[in-house]
Amino acid sequence: MKVGFLFNGQGAQCPGMGKDIYDHFPLAATFYRQVHDATGVDVAQLSFQASEESIKDSRTAQLCLLALEMSIFQILRQHTLHPHIVAGFSFGEYPALIAAGALPLDDGIRLVLARGTLMSESAARKNGAMALIEGLPRQALQRLMTPLPRVYIACHNTKTQFFVAGEKEEIEQLVSTTKARGLTALVLPVGGAFHSPYIADAALRFQEILRTISFTSPRIPVIGNVHATPMTTTEEIAADTAAQMLSPVAWHATIVKMLELGTNTFIEIGPGHGLSAMVRKIDRQAEVMLTRNTQELGKVLTRFARN
Repeated sequence: MKVGFLFNGQGAQCPGMGKDIYDHFPLAATFYRQVHDATGVDVAQLSFQASEESIKDSRTAQLCLLALEMSIFQILRQHTLHPHIVAGFSFGEYPALIAAGALPLDDGIRLVLARGTLMSESAARKNGAMALIEGLPRQALQRLMTPLPRVYIACHNTKTQFFVAGEKEEIEQLVSTTKARGLTALVLPVGGAFHSPYIADAALRFQEILRTISFTSPRIPVIGNVHATPMTTTEEIAADTAAQMLSPVAWHATIVKMLELGTNTFIEIGPGHGLSAMVRKIDRQAEVMLTRNTQELGKVLTRFARN
């Protein structure tokens, strides 16, 4: 059995996320406290008590997700469950890099704070949005987008599921057009048009911060968002993280690559279930498990305690 960990990205956050894990596993408090001490942001209070709107902001959402996802990862690690490969969706690439030993936690917190802050500030200056479009292959979606020059493919999730990003009015127009065809389309709960030219200013400033970070060679392969190939050197990681904020997330290709490398069990790390749903659409034979709460986390621990 080969296990891959999939780390949630922004959009998976929800009010109250991680509260029962925090209460049940003392180890979790360590990571929430470390993020709080490093940033001044009380991620425990925000995660457990804030409204859905207040944790939609990129700065707070990404810090809260980081605290929870690293808590879950360390709980699994404490119970001797180690992945043979990892990947993260968009923001999730950063906890994936930390988990792989390529990025120290302190530097990871600093990068996530800077990334979320820059994205939030950039989004506030623009009228951007994102949406999920499902039911069309890429070429058909691109034809539908032809009269909408300010809409871009931001994430390629499965053969027929995409996230698009761009100017809010054009995103809403695309959603309306897609629904009229009887297909699935909905605006996503994120604060801007990410993975698109709409945040080019944030991406350039973030690249300057990345130059101050010294990555290390990962202990296990990390599949990068940009090229969907295993990153095994510091040079590959530096290049991927520099391009990632502006580039489409090649998630479908990421899962296909993990399957090609022998991964047959995927554990989704974080409060969401969307990545597992994508895996099922790509390969119905793959085993997927969730970690949204203590019940699901307990099932994972029990499942692998028998092996």
